[in-house]
Amino acid sequence: MPVLKSLMTSACERNCFYCPFRAGRSEMKRLPSRRMIWRAVYVVVRARRGRRTVSLVGHHSRWYHQPGLDSRHREILREKYGFRGYMHLKIMPGAEYDQVRRAMELANRVSVNLEAPNQDRLDQIAPGKKFDDELLKRLEWVQNLRSGGDLRASSTTEFVIGPAGEPDVEILNATEYLYRRLGLARTYFSRFRPITNTPLDNHPETDPTRNCGCIRRAFCCAITILGLKICRSRPRVICRCTLIPNRHGPTKI
Repeated sequence: MPVLKSLMTSACERNCFYCPFRAGRSEMKRLPSRRMIWRAVYVVVRARRGRRTVSLVGHHSRWYHQPGLDSRHREILREKYGFRGYMHLKIMPGAEYDQVRRAMELANRVSVNLEAPNQDRLDQIAPGKKFDDELLKRLEWVQNLRSGGDLRASSTTEFVIGPAGEPDVEILNATEYLYRRLGLARTYFSRFRPITNTPLDNHPETDPTRNCGCIRRAFCCAITILGLKICRSRPRVICRCTLIPNRHGPTKI
């Protein structure tokens, strides 16, 4: 499925040690106009009409002191341009409850990137972020809203593997909790690669085999907890009808 990823801005008030867009980095910060983003998305959507669905990935938060701005982008795509394709919104730390609810109304999937399995590990790579209050609480809100029956958007998260020195067991214990208690559809793993002019630019790159190992173990966990099935026609691919959701109901891969 083709995916259009839209980074709403490279300006950020956070100072995560591994991120190229951290507040302490001197590179130019860009905030594209809403007109520019709408036009680009509209052109892509029209170009692919009648073919496979275009997916959208963006941020929904109070980033860079601009609360609600991202929500207006998504409302215009849904309501003005009539976009009915798959939409994935990222909910950033500190998003308010009403923002989370609105994101779930607009999107097929929402995500909150935990980055680390607990507060101690998070402090080593993203000081200032509160694991329970700013991150995990948002995933709990998503699950509660989904359990109410009115909203159906699925949820995911992502971990950064390596820079905090966490063992695999911590990552997998957190993954199991997220699947069992918070109904996540998927956990993603991003191996650490150092970025110049960041506090971790001298930290060694994470071995790709470790990242692959986390992915395999997480899928085994998902098979046990969520009842994923192996596609008979594509035996190396693990599928579940909610892995890529449709706004009007589950869609099988």
